[in-house]
Amino acid sequence: MEKFCEYCGKRFNAKYPSIRCCSQSHGQLNSSRKKRESESENDHNSSPKKETSNLSQLRVIKGDLFNTVRRVTRTQDLLNFSQSLFWPEKDFSEKKQMELKLLIAEHFRESKDIDQTFRELVERTVLAKRWEDEKDHRSIPAPELWFNINRLDGLYFTHGLYGKMLTQRKTIPSYQYGLTAFSEAILKYCEKKNVLDIYAYREKFIALHRLDLLQYYYNAIMHIQFINL
Repeated sequence: MEKFCEYCGKRFNAKYPSIRCCSQSHGQLNSSRKKRESESENDHNSSPKKETSNLSQLRVIKGDLFNTVRRVTRTQDLLNFSQSLFWPEKDFSEKKQMELKLLIAEHFRESKDIDQTFRELVERTVLAKRWEDEKDHRSIPAPELWFNINRLDGLYFTHGLYGKMLTQRKTIPSYQYGLTAFSEAILKYCEKKNVLDIYAYREKFIALHRLDLLQYYYNAIMHIQFINL
């Protein structure tokens, strides 16, 4: 017995059960098509969210990586600078350097701006050097004690010296401007190592009558560039 397919208009023999009506095929095709369209729509709707999520995670990861790398770099820079100022005659082994860098890293732990924290620590280090030079009986402790953030007689105590300087700047904005220029000079050299900057800052320290800072600057450059490679 022949019948006509209501979907395509073709004849088919209903008497043989093994021969399927093309309506069944159409139904299966329509069902598969609808399923694919539904999945495609869901993927289309969800992909921007997934992509946005991945981008957000990538930004976070990049930010963390950037800060981590910069923190490691500035930790080494502060060690080099401090060594040039307080212990220029010492040679630290790799093990000793790692020990000291772990201690220095604690001073950067809560920092939101690694470079700004580095500049502050440079200024505080210079203030400590001046404090030491004012009296013969004063001295800076050994490096492992100096960098220990839990010791009141180490780098931590320079919070007070730095705070006094900032208090003076409230009434005299240019007070100790040389220190600001100095920390800028050290950071710039650590970052770029441009010899043209050396001449520019030499002129600036001479104009400010801060030959002590000029000498510290030269010592730091010599140590960073040629000694602690």
